[in-house]
Amino acid sequence: MRKLIILGCLSYLVIGLGHVAVGAVMEQLVLHYVIDYETGGQLIMNQFLGFLAGVLLAPTLIRGLGRRGAVMLAFVGFAVAEAGYAFELGWTVMLILALFAGFGFGLGETCIGALIIETLGAQKASAMSLLEVFFGVGALALPAAAAWLILQGYWLWTFGTVGVLAAVTLLLWLFLPLGEAEAFMGKTLVQDGSEQASAAARTSDDSRTAKGSAAASGPKAWYSRGDLLLLVLGALFFAVYVGLEMSFANYLPAIMGRKSGLSESSATISLSIFWAAMSFGRLFVGRITGRVGYRNFLLVCCAGTTVGFAALLLLDQAAAATGMIVVTGLAMAGIFAMGLVYLNEAFPDRIDRTTSILIACGGLGGAFLPKLTGWLLDTFDVDHAMWQFVGCAAVLLLLMLLIVREHDRLGRRKRELASA
Repeated sequence: MRKLIILGCLSYLVIGLGHVAVGAVMEQLVLHYVIDYETGGQLIMNQFLGFLAGVLLAPTLIRGLGRRGAVMLAFVGFAVAEAGYAFELGWTVMLILALFAGFGFGLGETCIGALIIETLGAQKASAMSLLEVFFGVGALALPAAAAWLILQGYWLWTFGTVGVLAAVTLLLWLFLPLGEAEAFMGKTLVQDGSEQASAAARTSDDSRTAKGSAAASGPKAWYSRGDLLLLVLGALFFAVYVGLEMSFANYLPAIMGRKSGLSESSATISLSIFWAAMSFGRLFVGRITGRVGYRNFLLVCCAGTTVGFAALLLLDQAAAATGMIVVTGLAMAGIFAMGLVYLNEAFPDRIDRTTSILIACGGLGGAFLPKLTGWLLDTFDVDHAMWQFVGCAAVLLLLMLLIVREHDRLGRRKRELASA
């Protein structure tokens, strides 16, 4: 499975580059196209509407194209859109390309994430945190590169570079043999069951074979009434989290420029600092969750995120604000990946479907909350946008408390049924 993990990490790195490319040059886009921040937020919104489409269509596309084919389609859309951005096209065309870019993000992230969770067994937490590390590395490297390109007057090359890397990743998915993981690359879905059993049976790993057979013997087509509350809470949690992360990441340079008086290039570097903190924290997520458990880890991270945004609201000096950006990045580092693993634990026979639903709801949050943030920055001052972040972080903490309670209730219920 080593090749699969390496290719998955590279893919997440490139997706991380793409996710923050628009935010890293938002100031330049606003000036170049003579638009306001709310209109610029429409580009981000369209990316996440495309993201939502990619996530929702992932199970169907996996059935029709297989996992490898679905991932390749994702990177085709991604590469074409980023290359199109670089050609300085009209704003309407940019908005259309954003849909294709987001489609690539969503489809690729869902297919690869579900594949890793399904095939890695006990190593899934460490593998997912490693993927998120590489996503963060991409997200921190891009703003630093963009800041240099801005200084050189070639900010549009930001998109061209991402497009080339997406094309290279596409070629690797097309030609690189994945060895043992090839058994899972066909037209399989955990919730459909029958094909997964035969795929798992082709591997030499007895534990994964048993897992595939169990999935085939009795997978559930949908969620029971008792499961739905946890699923809804998880969907809301991901919508708020992704919306918060993308709003903060895409508008952080603008916020730091207004709040602390930083230059355009220096404000863009603050975004790299945020993602550097996220990436550093993700290096230790697997080890920490192994000691304290997913539940305790997520509760502490959500509480730390709330405190971090509240402190940022009160700080105006660049040095102090930068320090709190680091703290906030560390607190948010493992929320997405470990939240995905924690919620999938409750639905082990529906990993593809659960992953798709949760990431799709994250896409909804990522589409609409940045639009709201742009409107707040245009209509009011920076503090109003910061209050939005504080409110979202507090809602995250409340939702996680409810998720933990419901997760524990379902766990007790399943143990009682098993012992009856």
